[in-house]
Amino acid sequence: MLKGDRIFAGCMALLAIAYLWGTFQIREIAIGGPVGPRAFPMMLGVALLIGAGLLLLETLARGDRPEKLDLPALLSIAGTLAWLVCYIAVFEWLGYLIATTIFLTVLMAFLHPRHWVANIMLAVLFSAGSYALFDKVLGAKLATGLLSF
Repeated sequence: MLKGDRIFAGCMALLAIAYLWGTFQIREIAIGGPVGPRAFPMMLGVALLIGAGLLLLETLARGDRPEKLDLPALLSIAGTLAWLVCYIAVFEWLGYLIATTIFLTVLMAFLHPRHWVANIMLAVLFSAGSYALFDKVLGAKLATGLLSF
């Protein structure tokens, strides 16, 4: 296993632990919704920890074979991060449903080119399903943006 991969997995785990610690610093409000302000950040922190564990398992399974990080790979990473920044910038204005659908459609079109119908269907279904879960089931209000309902 490459030393850099182990270091990256460890840093990712430390980031997840720090994020979870910060989540526990959020004060509970008696007037808030049924889920509370910690629910989504806790799920995200747990997902980060799971991601760190999966990365560590992948690097263990790969063994000592190094994977080359060339310019196209770096550009892909930079492009994904830039697209994430754009998503965050328009999230409140467009709202969860529209922003997430556009974000996922473009990201999946990059990752799975020439599968437009599947990419769009998955983006719409995930956005609508997760919105319904948080808004209707858990009672956590997400940004409505242009679709103010």
